[in-house]
Parts: sequence; C-alpha cells; structure tokens
Amino acid sequence: MMCSNCTNYMPPVDSQQGEFWDDGSVNQQRDNALHVHLTGGYGMFVDDWETGPLEVLICHDCAVKLFKLFPAFQEFANGGHPTEDRNNPCCEHAW
Repeated sequence: MMCSNCTNYMPPVDSQQGEFWDDGSVNQQRDNALHVHLTGGYGMFVDDWETGPLEVLICHDCAVKLFKLFPAFQEFANGGHPTEDRNNPCCEHAW
C-alpha cells in the first residue's frame, strides 16, 4: 500500500500477513503509518453528506510533517510509536 500523500510504499506491520487479510480485503495496518479520517457537515469546511468521510493512510514521514504543521496534534503524538534505537529515535514522537 502506498502513502496517500507522497506515494511511498508502506510495508505491513505483520509481514507474514502480507498485503491482504484472509477475507481478501486490503491490510491497512502499515508500519508507523497514520490513519486520518476527515469529515464535515452542513455549513462546515467540508460537507461530506453525499461522499462520506475521506480516509487516508499516510507514511511516518508525512505524519511527522503533518504534526509539525499542526502543533495541536503534538500532544496526541507524544509517545506515539516505538523506535528501534532509543538513543537515536526516528523522530520526536517515538519512544
């Protein structure tokens, strides 16, 4: 599966499971990805009455950019995901 923003490939969290679940649906559980669900309503910035909410899956690097752009998300991201090297974390949101 590709990042909805930059189109980089995002591997599944469980490599043994692969790209699809047993029922044939796409495995959206991607390594360090962020699932974003955008919705709105009458008189709001987006009215998704006919289309339904927008759901995107973005990679780690695009998620970091999003959280830098919108500091209000930073609190939600503290300790957001593990890192392989605690002495050299991948970003300020890793633990």
